[in-house]
Amino acid sequence: MIKSNQAKRRFPIKRISFCLFIALLVFIAVDLCGGIETWDISAICPKCLQHADIREIKLFGLPIFRRTVLSQSSGGLMSSDTFSPDIPRILPELYMRIMGKKCKHQFIKGGFGISIGFLITCSHADGASMSWSMAHPRMLALEALYGAFSKTGDRETAVAIYAFIEDSYPLDKITSTLQDATRPFRNVSVKEEELEKAVQAIEAYDDEAGRMARKILELNRLTRQLKEVETTADFQKLAREFTKTKTHEP
Repeated sequence: MIKSNQAKRRFPIKRISFCLFIALLVFIAVDLCGGIETWDISAICPKCLQHADIREIKLFGLPIFRRTVLSQSSGGLMSSDTFSPDIPRILPELYMRIMGKKCKHQFIKGGFGISIGFLITCSHADGASMSWSMAHPRMLALEALYGAFSKTGDRETAVAIYAFIEDSYPLDKITSTLQDATRPFRNVSVKEEELEKAVQAIEAYDDEAGRMARKILELNRLTRQLKEVETTADFQKLAREFTKTKTHEP
């Protein structure tokens, strides 16, 4: 009777050990096939400039783990931030102060690093997403708006200018047409005269892309002038020029 009980206790241990051994073999096979991918992504919300660090693990292309950590500090030299265009860290609370509500984030991918394999085979690559480059003009304008609002505290004017930014670069209409329209603006060092020629060229072959490019050119001009705002009067003057709305004179 005692021997029978001991045999029953040994049987589960053998079965568990066998299952663990099979699981290990499957894991090694998957690893050898390169079926495990680990993604480290630097993301940003172009609606409010909230940054996020995203880690995602995929098994044969299917996500099995995802963690998003909101951040306003650089990840350092080895971070995927290294491969993202330069957008200063802005307090996302400024969006809530302007709009009176929390942002419903719409993160886009910036720089990223991908590791294929886990234990036995491992390769690594880094890169940057085209989505980040496409949204760059909008994010620069929003950064400049935050700076002007911080100096003046004029919420009404900030809301009007934010609406102009939203109209100039609608995030819900990112299509191949918008890709064509934003192409001249992906190099921030291009002069305004050259941008004007590029926009005219787009207008000549595609009316819709031309209209979008013209709006983004105006957005680019707004960004430069927002950086020069020092007083509430300066801020409201820009609102009248770009948004055609009436603002309260001080």
